[in-house]
Amino acid sequence: PPRSTPKPSSAASDVYKRQELESGVERYEGQPGTITETIDSNSGQGRVKIGGESWRAVSDKNIVIEEGSRVTVLRVEGSKAVVSISENP
Repeated sequence: PPRSTPKPSSAASDVYKRQELESGVERYEGQPGTITETIDSNSGQGRVKIGGESWRAVSDKNIVIEEGSRVTVLRVEGSKAVVSISENP
């Protein structure tokens, strides 16, 4: 039987694939969160709840952010969310 040649990907499927990748950690960028364990860069402690998920967290300015504080996720680095304290709690 004749061998079938792989079908080249279309621009639409390339966009879809890229959207699938972006729906990973990038979807957390800019999202609000609540600190569930005080962030202390010196001890490496800290957790943030984003939506229904708990993430390890670090401050973008290496400051202590107290439990219960509202923050904004700036980016995700590996398994940590880099957060900034929200100015409008």
